[in-house]
Amino acid sequence: MSTAASTLEQQFAALVADNHDRLRRICRAYLPQDPAAAQDLYQDILVQLWTHLPGYRGEAQLSTWVYRVAVNTALLFKRREQRRPAGPPADALAERLPADSGEASRTRQALLDQLHHCIVLLPDPDRLLVSLLLEDASYQQIADVLGLSVSNVGVRLNRLKKKLAACVMPALAAD
Repeated sequence: MSTAASTLEQQFAALVADNHDRLRRICRAYLPQDPAAAQDLYQDILVQLWTHLPGYRGEAQLSTWVYRVAVNTALLFKRREQRRPAGPPADALAERLPADSGEASRTRQALLDQLHHCIVLLPDPDRLLVSLLLEDASYQQIADVLGLSVSNVGVRLNRLKKKLAACVMPALAAD
């Protein structure tokens, strides 16, 4: 094996290790109802990252480049999936946080479950925007990934926060 191939493999291994959780969350954001399809998407993203890593020019931060590859792959994957006949839906809340016995923990869990449900209901672009924010991406990074201006990111996130709050609070009041 050549040194260049070995270095590329090391770079890829580091890239996957650094971004594993982030990529998984992107997959779940695009395919919240189907964990099996989300796993397939994750594999597709890894293939695309491996294929395109030698062409990474360093013009954007590596994390921004990874997001762009992941998002573009997810969009293409979802289009392909929509052309296929739908299978039985999986439980969207299968990956719940472990519940504690305390009342505060149950309330927190109910809030998280309702928030997750509200995020799932968002259209894909909005769901991605929220997932990037939850990844602690800066407004600039989000703008770079989505091809938006920083001010547009701020406006959209502000509207989404209000929309999510309106979705979560009435559902909790009904309980």
